[in-house]
Amino acid sequence: DLHEIITVPKEAVGIEGSSLYLTENDQLTVKDLVYGVLLQSANDAAAVIADYFGKGDQQKFVDEMNEYVKSLGCKNTHFANAHGLDAKSVKGFDNDKQNQTTAYDMYLISKAALANDNIVKISSKYGKTMPKTNKYDDVRYLYNTNPLVNNYSYYFYDGAIGLKTGATDKAGSCLVTSATKDGYTYIAIAMGGKTNYPLD
Repeated sequence: DLHEIITVPKEAVGIEGSSLYLTENDQLTVKDLVYGVLLQSANDAAAVIADYFGKGDQQKFVDEMNEYVKSLGCKNTHFANAHGLDAKSVKGFDNDKQNQTTAYDMYLISKAALANDNIVKISSKYGKTMPKTNKYDDVRYLYNTNPLVNNYSYYFYDGAIGLKTGATDKAGSCLVTSATKDGYTYIAIAMGGKTNYPLD
């Protein structure tokens, strides 16, 4: 239920990297948290979702993620946490089982994601205004980090489906995206890149 209200637990507050700057006991809908993850790459929003659907145990949710991608045929993917950060300071990270994947596995995951209308709709949106919450008395503005869906960008492509961007020191800049044209759907995956273009 995208309209279900989730209360932010202490364990999801203050995660490094991109963030919605959530505070403990902040209350948001599942939908707004998903927007936070897919547009803003908000690591705290990913942790909130993992905590909630893991019934207070983020690792349980991560284990379910790993089982799910295996069911899709992924053979070289392992998730160490819900948000993809590879810093040693992140709970759930260790040197032997860090986040890892391949372009082919990302293709398989992308195919499954494209079958979900909500993921397609949310990830293809350039901007979103999040409403005020019980702990945040102003609106929050979210912007997609994928320039292909930004109609103000030189890289805008009509028909692009956002899917997901991501970047860490170890992974480099990564993009999993899609587009439709003439009745066909295409998936493009770029990993390990260096960002040397303007995102606006």
